[in-house]
Amino acid sequence: MRVQINAFDGERIASIPVDRLSVSELRARAAMNFYKPTLEAQQEAIRCLERGLSMKPDDPMSLAMYSEARTMLIASRFESFDKEVTDSLLADCDKAVEGLPRSDYCFFSRAAVKVYAARDPDGALKDSERSLALTSTYVPALENKGSALMLSGRFEEADEFYALAVEGSVEDPLLPYRSYLRAVSAYCASNPALALQVVEQALASSPNLRALELLRAACLKALGEEAACTAALKRADNLPRKVSIITPKPPLPSSWDDFAKSLNPVAG
Repeated sequence: MRVQINAFDGERIASIPVDRLSVSELRARAAMNFYKPTLEAQQEAIRCLERGLSMKPDDPMSLAMYSEARTMLIASRFESFDKEVTDSLLADCDKAVEGLPRSDYCFFSRAAVKVYAARDPDGALKDSERSLALTSTYVPALENKGSALMLSGRFEEADEFYALAVEGSVEDPLLPYRSYLRAVSAYCASNPALALQVVEQALASSPNLRALELLRAACLKALGEEAACTAALKRADNLPRKVSIITPKPPLPSSWDDFAKSLNPVAG
């Protein structure tokens, strides 16, 4: 339901110039762009939120949305988060949570920052659970709980929550992103057959994302399907070497960093 509401609000103001939008309308425009999972849409969302924050610097929801958008943009580029950026993201999230302590989204946003930027699985797990305590079926929080568990190396437990997030994303444009994360957790849980099934579902709707094909190749190799793996790698070589919001660097323990880097669609 939130997807449809955000899309409706965004469409209602789509023709209005950005410099004539209010803070709440800028948030709606940014939310609309969140549901267009492309790099360009993410960057447009960030510009809208930056304008909103220039008008109202302490707006809690804008701070939460801005933190999530910045985090996912950096993660999608497989870049490292330096301490200054991480501290800034966490500070903005703390202000958001203080301003809206009953917002499941604000806790979700802080959990995302703790997963991808701070790499704090315990903190991310607590924020995800707080978000779910507010709204037990909130799909982004289910996703983040899976990511917190995956970051701590609890891959089988992570899959349980990723499966719920995928199930709840049938009409959500972010379904391929959540399927990608689930496939990664299944692969790391030594279940390449499940990982292959899930990543192929993601590829059905996002066939030109190189990271998905690289993950598919890894699954096939783990299953001993050498010829199919070679074919998948060949196909990956012919796909655009572009980063995508759908396939960020997965939040894995440091011992899995080489595998995480192998999914970088720009490298290789």
